[in-house]
Amino acid sequence: MVPGLSREEFVELLEAAVRHRIFEYRGVHEHSLPRMMVVLMEYPHTAGLRGQRKHWYRFVVRSESDGTAEELWIDRNSSRLDRATFRPPTNARTKPKLPDLIGLEDVPDDDRWLSGSEPQVHKFVEVLVEEWFAARRAFAG
Repeated sequence: MVPGLSREEFVELLEAAVRHRIFEYRGVHEHSLPRMMVVLMEYPHTAGLRGQRKHWYRFVVRSESDGTAEELWIDRNSSRLDRATFRPPTNARTKPKLPDLIGLEDVPDDDRWLSGSEPQVHKFVEVLVEEWFAARRAFAG
C-alpha cells in the first residue's frame, strides 16, 4: 500500500495505532487493520526506504457520508480508501497541497491476502514486531 515503507515508519504506524486505540475497536477484522492504519500518517518522499519513494503519499477515505476512518470497517460498502499521490513540495517544511495532486488510486478492499500463502518476511521484521508488542504490557501474552 505504501511504496518504500521503512522499518521506522512501520513502527511509527504501530505507535499511531496505539495512540488512536485502533486495536481496541469493537468488531474490527484483522484484514481491516492495515487499511485503518495507513490513514494515520503522511508518507513524504524524503522518508521511507532510501530511493524507493519519489512522491508524497497520503491515504484518504472517500464516502457518501462524512468520510470517517470508522467506515473502513463498520460500513465497508459505503466508503473507499484512496492513495493520493502528490508532487513533493518545493519547500521542505511544507506539505503538498491540492494543486500538487498527481492522482488518486483506489486501494482494493479485499482480504485475499489473508487466504493466500504466507508471505516471506525477513527475520529482522519478525523480531522488530515481536519486540514492539512484547514491550507493551497491553499486548504481552
